[in-house]
Amino acid sequence: MNQEQNNKLGLSMILFYVGLGLIVVAAIVFVWINIGEPFKISSLSEMKQTTYATYLDEKGYKAEDNSNNYYIYIYSTKFEINDWYDDLVIEYANYARTHSDKYPIYGMNYDDAANKDILSVLGTATKEGTDIPGLILIKDKAISKKFYGWTKLNNELTAAMNK
Repeated sequence: MNQEQNNKLGLSMILFYVGLGLIVVAAIVFVWINIGEPFKISSLSEMKQTTYATYLDEKGYKAEDNSNNYYIYIYSTKFEINDWYDDLVIEYANYARTHSDKYPIYGMNYDDAANKDILSVLGTATKEGTDIPGLILIKDKAISKKFYGWTKLNNELTAAMNK
């Protein structure tokens, strides 16, 4: 082989490896983008769940005043009013999952017998079917605020996403 053939062969090999490298990088980027999608929450059952026994001990967002804050969405299939509640809560759960400065949200299924006692903690004015589904804000192992009804729940979670 002469020098000119060696140069052409070397150039061909370099182009081959560059092309192969670009294909591998493109495949890695494609997989990386698509791998995040399976972790997207698409239903209430895929959200982080809590129970009456542990609802005050969940991991939350540490605020400037060192308080531990998070939301709990109390839902029930028996008292399901419409999908608006669930859709908004799932949207917020996905938003909070990707923004570390937002309060995490946990689901609590009121249909589970172990979670029925939550009504005694929420107060005697809390009614099944009217106030459930509902949202509560936990701050330092205590219920700080309650958001019952579509308007209050919508305003709270929308405001939290827009901050």
